[in-house]
Order: sequence, then structure tokens, then C-alpha cells
Amino acid sequence: MRSECTGLALLGLHLTTYFKFELEDILDTLDMLEILPPTGTGHAGHAGHARLREAWANQGRAGEPRVAELQTCRLADLQCPNRNHHQPSLLPQRSSHLQSPITTTHFEQHSHNDTVTTTNLLSTYYQPTITVLLPILPASVAAAVTSACSCSSYLPPSPLHLHPRPPRLRLSTPMKINSPVSMAFAPPRRSSGWARILLMSILIVCALFYMRNPHPTLSMNEPMDATPGHLPGTPADSAKPQKPAAEAHPIDTLIKAADKVYEDLLKKESHDIKSAAADYRKRRGRHPPPGFDLWYKFATEHGAVMVEDFFDQIYHDLAPFWGLPPSTMRKEAWDYEMTINIRNHTAVAGSDWFWTRIWQNLTQTIEHLLPDMDLALNAMDEPRIVAPWEEISKLMEIEQQTRSMPPPAEVVTEFSSLSAKPEPEVKVRDKNWENTRRSWCTRNTNRFTDFSGPFWKVASRGCHPESLARTTEDMTDFSHTAQISLANTVPHTYKGYVSNFTLSSDFCHQPDLQALHGMMINPLSVSSTKTFFPMFGGSKLPTNNEILLPAPMYWNGEERFSGGDDHGLPWLEKQNKVIWRGVATGGRHNELNWKGFQRHRFVAMTNATQVSGAEAWTLHPDNWALPTTNFNLAAQQENRLGEWTSEWADTGFMDLMCPPEEASCEYMKHHFKMLPGMKMAEQFGRKYVPDIDGNSFSGRYRGFLLSTSLPIKATIFREWHDSRLVPWKHFVPMDNRFMDFWGIMEYFLGYEGENIKIEGHDEQAQKIAEEGQSWANKVLRREDMQIYVLRLLLEYARLCDDRREKMGWVEDLLEKWGEEDMNESGPRQSAGSGTTNTLGPRLAAAAAAEKIKVACVHGWRTAQK
Repeated sequence: MRSECTGLALLGLHLTTYFKFELEDILDTLDMLEILPPTGTGHAGHAGHARLREAWANQGRAGEPRVAELQTCRLADLQCPNRNHHQPSLLPQRSSHLQSPITTTHFEQHSHNDTVTTTNLLSTYYQPTITVLLPILPASVAAAVTSACSCSSYLPPSPLHLHPRPPRLRLSTPMKINSPVSMAFAPPRRSSGWARILLMSILIVCALFYMRNPHPTLSMNEPMDATPGHLPGTPADSAKPQKPAAEAHPIDTLIKAADKVYEDLLKKESHDIKSAAADYRKRRGRHPPPGFDLWYKFATEHGAVMVEDFFDQIYHDLAPFWGLPPSTMRKEAWDYEMTINIRNHTAVAGSDWFWTRIWQNLTQTIEHLLPDMDLALNAMDEPRIVAPWEEISKLMEIEQQTRSMPPPAEVVTEFSSLSAKPEPEVKVRDKNWENTRRSWCTRNTNRFTDFSGPFWKVASRGCHPESLARTTEDMTDFSHTAQISLANTVPHTYKGYVSNFTLSSDFCHQPDLQALHGMMINPLSVSSTKTFFPMFGGSKLPTNNEILLPAPMYWNGEERFSGGDDHGLPWLEKQNKVIWRGVATGGRHNELNWKGFQRHRFVAMTNATQVSGAEAWTLHPDNWALPTTNFNLAAQQENRLGEWTSEWADTGFMDLMCPPEEASCEYMKHHFKMLPGMKMAEQFGRKYVPDIDGNSFSGRYRGFLLSTSLPIKATIFREWHDSRLVPWKHFVPMDNRFMDFWGIMEYFLGYEGENIKIEGHDEQAQKIAEEGQSWANKVLRREDMQIYVLRLLLEYARLCDDRREKMGWVEDLLEKWGEEDMNESGPRQSAGSGTTNTLGPRLAAAAAAEKIKVACVHGWRTAQK
């Protein structure tokens, strides 16, 4: 209702200016419609009307010169009350946590640049082709309008018109006017009765229609504050219109920055175990785990690139467990239904589920290097553990407090062995699994059991309490096209393109993603818990607490996910096209929610017929929006976006994945044409391969990276290899709204139209594709998965040991200590022999003390038995 009041108030002022109506005529109409409710309902009400009248009167006295434009508009948002499809409108949506009214000064700064924005604002409310005068409101009137409606932050803060003008939109020569109530060119004081009745009728009908039809919106609000814990490393620039001048394209800047990040990463490579251990202590604040020397030997024998940063995901996943008692970790991992149990260097699966078997196979390749432990496994596509942010924060405080490096002589260098069953006295906490989905009652019925949903409420509890995800109102109605808020992209983009890929997948500052991703709306098979306990999985959301392993399909090397041994033609022999084939997954869709699913949105917006129809205002997008003009697309300027898209886009579904009770998906059937399947190897005959989330991660990402094609990646999921890949160096990142997709393609493909020619950057695309493939062949091999998992499980085993705070690998320090001792004392003769004792006195004492401790521990264990 607030956005309606702003639009109608502005509309009333514009009509009053042109026809010299008294403001009371408009305000009386608003009173009659009860669009501005009385004081006491949360709005300005009639007191606001009074402020409007006062501002109008003051404006007449002030005589401020203003510029108006006479503009003929084909305003095609509204046609009739029973129309089902709507063009996304300009009106932003105000966040509940950010109350930042636009001040008078702020409005004045933008007032002379927002004529087109105001035009688009009015286009939301009128269907007929009419002639309207669009004066740029002075600050006094604007402030009164927004104050009256209590929604000043709804006014667009920048001159970003979010949709191209329709072909029939023309601007006439600007005309200067002295005041809205005194114009030299004005018609008589009152228009004819018929004109008054006609225009007032239009206002009333449009107002009533708008109130009964909730519209999809595409918002360009002021940049919202990123909350603590979700700030990018460097300040991100706001998305601004690109200048047509010959300045560097934003993607050029991002590619150059990525090259520097990659170069700095390689400088950290270690080439011996001493430097590797030193890098570990510097980055982790602890000694490496016992067995670090065996891990390093295994890694170097398998040709690993040894950069400590590559293992950051391990420590992100494991850090909170320093706050959980080791006995609890052992018992709850052992007690879970799907496990891998390792005893005496033998890995045994506790389940026949095929993912469990694949992970068992991976573990068995390194079992000879592993201590005893139990691994609980998540065999679902979707992640399961979402502990509240407040709890994880407390656990992280404990981790910080326990971070230390004990003196080498005090360090325990061996793991404890485990019995077949852990301590019986340790209780297993109730997980209280939350079913956030619809699940089949039986395989023989089409009935569903309704549970609570959507998943957004569960996922967002892992966000900071002051984050937008936690402070913005949760959505429950997904039957309309969702709002796309470009303001939420500011923290992770540079001039509209992703500059912080990790942050782009973090939805805590992006509340609009709750209606733009199937996982957040109605997941296929999720059963979640708040209880924090160790569980391993193949992917997770940023707020999930699983411990990541390489996904089963990556280790198994299935051809449908990898393409097999055929990784594609050389770049110059490929078709210059985008290829995407898949099924309509993403969650459990139905007639009321499918418009928010990510794959459906991507396929629809790359359908050239739909794009051309939207450009011509003959078709209204159901689940996507035309690109914003800040990307300055040449094809859009020539009204050829659809035609241009048809030249290179080849996307489509092979299966709509209809639910059992909707076998034919009638609600989607007329939107999507089914295409035949295409093997991965055949897809690699095209240059560009977008990777879009399905029920969770897509599973094809590694195959794309290993191919000769260029991956374009958008995701809200995290995987084991994220720390190893550099965006814009090894792949092209894309925002989860996909609004930057056309800009990305114009940069690489270029454009040639009737009046505009944009040079493409095919050589840059080839460079990223080839360097990405080369890098993947170095750091995403099966051997790299083994190395990663071995390191992970050594760390996990230490966490499960009661002596964990004193455990570590310190042979390098003991050796250094001994050398220093030798320099101080020189070689010594062993008592009763003629041999040289190479141990200094301090090291000898430390070794003796360690032997005594080991003997004591052994004696205690024997007594216990």
C-alpha cells in the first residue's frame, strides 16, 4: 500500500500541473478511495493531506523554476482486471530494518536527473496511451508527498530506469514553467467537464486495479548496509550506469584483479615440510595435527600444489567443534544411521546407500594413514544442520580461547584408539528433526503430507541477528513474480558484476533470494535440525554446519556429470553459443511457487521469443525481468535484445519434473518447450556452459572446469574446492538473479547492430577457459580429493580426542630445538660408549619426559582394562 500511495500522490501532482486542477480534487479522491488512511493506522492520513496542500501553496509562492517534459507514453503495465501477467515495475521495496528516509537535500541532488525514472514510475499505473506532463518536483513538494505517505525511501534515489522505453515512447522539447499553478502556456483554469471526468475516472480505475493486483517489482533502492559477519573484504562500488566512453569495462578490471589474486596465491606455495608446517602455524594458530608428516609425504608423492590457503574450507567447517566436547562428538557420530567407521586402518560402511558406498571407496584409498574415527554422513542432496548464529558464535569464542601452540615437549603426537562402541555413559542429544517439505506418504499414493515451510526461515537462523535475512519479513506467498532487488547485490558486485563470489552465495544480506531460489521456497527432501553435531556432506548453504567432503559424483566420475574422457573441441573450433540442458529441479514446484525457481527463471529469460515479446510490450514475463539499463546493453538500446539472444542462446528443459498429482504440469506447460537431451561431451562443442543450482549444487561444475568450455557459475552452495578457484581467472561468476548474464555475454561475444558495434572479448573467454581447465587438472584431480580428505580426517580425529588441545605434529620444532642445543653445547659422548650423542640436554630431557608420560598412560589404560 505504501508504494501505491507514493505513485498515486505523484500522479495526482502531475495531472494537477497539466490541467491546473486544484490539489483538493486529487486529495478528495484519495480520501474517498481511502488510499491514504486516517492518522493512527501507521500512515500520515489526513494530516498528510494537509501537508500536501500547504506545500502546494508554498510552492506557488516560491516560484521556483522547473523543467517539465511533454511525453507520449505507451504505458503497458495494466490492461484489465483479469490479466494474469505483469511487467516488473520500478517501485523498490523497503526493508524493515533499514529506515533511511530521503532528505530534502538528497531529493534535490537527484531531482534534475530523474525524469525518465519518474516516467517509468507512472508507467506502472496507466495502460492507455496518454500525454502527461512530467515536472520535476521541487524538494518542498516531494518532501510533503513522501511525508504524507510515510514512505520516503520508496522514491528512486538514482536515475536508473529499469526497463527500456517502449518503441513508441518519445520525448518532446522541454518547456519551462514558473510554477505548477501559473503557466504561460496553460489551458483555461478548468478543463472541460468531459476531460475532468475522463481523467479522474482513469485515476480511480487504475488505483483500484493496482490495489487488487500485487505487482512484481524490480528494486534499485539505495545500497543497504551489510551486517556484521557478512562484509566483503574491500568496499564494493554501487551499480552505476556504464558510460559509453572508451573507459575500461568492469569485467576487464575484474579479470586484472583476479590475475593478481592468483599470482599472490602461487607465491605462498611451500616446497618442503618445514615451510608447510610454518605456514600452517601462521594461518591456523595451532600445531599441525599428528600425522602431518605422513600427509605431506602423500601429497608430494601425488604431485599436489602445496598452498595452505587451499584448505581453508576445512577450518571453516571444523572451527566451531572446538567448543563441543570430544565425547559428545564421538558418541553422536557413531550413533547416526549412515556412517563410515574406521578401526585399525579399515573403513567400513554402516549403510548400503550408494553415496555412502562411494565415500567409503574414497576413504579406503587412504585408510592406511587414518586413525580410528566415526563419520556421520548426509546422504541427501540438501544440507541438514542449521544451528542458530548465536550458538555458533559462542562455540567460536571457545575456539579462539583454546587456540594455542604448546611447547614441543608437551605435545601429544599420537591418536587414541577407539573401542567398537563409544562410552555408554555419554548421552545422545535429541535432534528434533524439522521436516520442511512435502513428502509422499507412500509410494502407492499421490497424497502429500504437509509440513512447515518454506526453508528460508530455517536457513536464515544461521545469519547474524541484525542481518537483512533475519530482520526482513519472511515471504509465504510465491504465486506472483518475485521482487528482484539489485540493492542487495551491492556488497558483492563491482559495477553490476560479481566481485566477491563467496559473498554472492551468502544470502544473509540478500533477503530477496528467499523468493528466487527453489531451495528457499520448497526443498525436495530436507529434514533439518538445530542440534550442532558432526556430519559430513557434499555441499551446504553458507549457514549450514556440515563438514564438506568432495561430492560423490566428483569422486565416482560418472559420465553424465563429467562428460567422460571427452573434454571438448579446441576453443576456436567450438560454436560461439551458450548451451544449457537440464531438468526442472530446484525443489518441489507447484502452480503457486514455480515462478521463484532458479532454473525456470534462467531458461525463461534466455528464451529469445519471450525476450522479444517483453521488449515489444506484447508479453509480460512471469518469472524474470528485462536487464536493467545500468548494464548499457547495445542490443537493448536498439530494441533487439531478443533477436540478439536468439543468435547465441540454446537453453531448455528435458523434463519438467512434475509432481505426482500434476503429471503434466499444466501450469508450466505453455511456458516451456521440452528439448531433447544432450550429453555433456556434446555440450562441450559450445563455448559457454552456465552452471545453475538444482536441488542443491548441480554436480556438473567439476566436469565444466575440466572441459575446454567456459563455465559461468551462479550458486548459493559451498563445496570443498571453493578455496582453490579464483573467479574471473578460472571461471566466470554470475549473480543468482542472473541480471548480469546479458552483460557478461555482450562482453565476450560483442554486438553488431544497425547503429552500434561492440567488440567482443573472445580471447579473454578463451584465456579463462583454458587456464581454468589447466588449473583444474592440477588441483581438482582425484588425487587432490584424497589429499584434501586425508588432511580433513586427521584434523577431525584430533577434535574427537580428549587430549586435542595438546595434540600436534612438532618434529620440525624438535629438530630445530636439537640443532640449537647442539650449537650451544657441542656434541656429547654417550655414557658407557664411544658413540656421539646428537641430542642436546634440553631435547634429551624432553624426550625422557615424553617416554615417562607414554609409560604412565599405557599403565593407566592397562589398569582400566
